[in-house]
Amino acid sequence: MISFFKGKKRLSVTLFAFLFSLSSFAQYTTVSGTVKDTTEKKNLALASVNILRAKDSVLVKTVRTSSKGEFAIERIAAGNYIVMVSYPQYADFTDKITVGATPTVLNIAIDTKAHILKEVIVKNTVSAIRVKGDTTEYKADSFYVTPNADVQELLKKMPGIQVNAKGEITAQGEKVNKVLVDGEEFFSDDPAVVTKNLRADIVDKVQVFDKKSDQAVFTGIDDGQKSKTINLQLKEDKKNGYFGKAEAGSNFNQFGNGKLMTNAFKGKRKIAGYVTTDNTKFDNLNWDEAQNYGDGGGITTEFGDGGMSMVMISGDGEDGGSTGFPNQQSAGATFSNKFDKGSVNTSAQYNRLIVNGITGSYKQYV
Repeated sequence: MISFFKGKKRLSVTLFAFLFSLSSFAQYTTVSGTVKDTTEKKNLALASVNILRAKDSVLVKTVRTSSKGEFAIERIAAGNYIVMVSYPQYADFTDKITVGATPTVLNIAIDTKAHILKEVIVKNTVSAIRVKGDTTEYKADSFYVTPNADVQELLKKMPGIQVNAKGEITAQGEKVNKVLVDGEEFFSDDPAVVTKNLRADIVDKVQVFDKKSDQAVFTGIDDGQKSKTINLQLKEDKKNGYFGKAEAGSNFNQFGNGKLMTNAFKGKRKIAGYVTTDNTKFDNLNWDEAQNYGDGGGITTEFGDGGMSMVMISGDGEDGGSTGFPNQQSAGATFSNKFDKGSVNTSAQYNRLIVNGITGSYKQYV
C-alpha cells in the first residue's frame, strides 16, 4: 500500500513537471509598430489597436498608441490574426497578419474619412439602353456579336428590334423605313442595303426615333407624318470604308447585261462610281441607284407656300421610248464632301444609247 501511493505521487510529480516544461517552451512574441496619418504624415496618439484571432474574430488583446503614435502588444502566440485600428474621424483600418517566432513590426497608415470621400472616383456606367425624349438609344458594345458581323446581326440582339429574312426591320412594333448613318443617307437609306454593308464593330450607338417628313423639316410645320427611323452613330476612328456590287446576266447568245458599282467613304467625304451595259432593256440605273450613285437624274424637289411640293425632272429627253431592242452603255461618278462652313457635290455621267427596230403596219378602210 505504501509503495503504491509512493509510486502515484512520483507519477504526479513527473506529469506536472512535463506540463510545466511544455508551457515554458510555448511560442510567444511581440507585435509592435506605429500608427500615422497618410495625409499629414504625422503619428496619431491614443489610437485603438486591436488584435483579433483570424479563425473566429475573437478579441485577443487591445492597446492604445502612445503620444508618439507607437504601440507594443506582448505575449502574442504564433498564429494568424487580424489587426484593426480605429481613430475618431478616420476610416477604420483592418489587415491580416501572421505572427511567428520573431517580433512583428507594423507601420500602419490610415486615411481621414473626408480624404477618402474626396478621392472617390466617380465612373459613369453607361447603360445598354437609354431613353432620351422620343429617342431610344442602344450602346452597341453592350451587345455581343460574332467577329465581322454586319449591322443586321447587331440589331437582332437589341430588345424591341426585329429583322426578318428579307432584311426588313421592325422597331417598337413599327416598320423601319429609313436607316441613316451619322444623321445622313449612306448612299442609300434603304434599311437592307445599309445594314448589310456596314460592320457591327464600327457602330458606337443605335438610335431609334420617329422622323418627321422632309416637308415638315423644310417648312417647320408639323404635318403629322412620321416614319420610324434608325440612325447609326459610327465610332470616330471607324468612319471610313468601301462597298459595292456587281450584276451580270446573259442568254449566252445575243442578249446580256452587266452592272458594276463601287463606293468609298471617309468621314463626310463620299465617292461613288458605276459602269453599266445592257441590250435587253433601257434601265441603266433604278431610282435608288440614280439618287445615290449618280447625280439624282436631274431631279429637283421644291417646297412652296402652304406646304405645296413640286418635283422637276431635267434631262436630254432620251428615255428609251423608241421601238426595238436597245444597246446602251453608261458610266458615272460622283463626289461629295462637307466642311464646317460649306459643302461640295459634283458628278459626271456618260450615256450611249442605240435602238434598232423594224416596224410594220396594216390598214383597211371601209
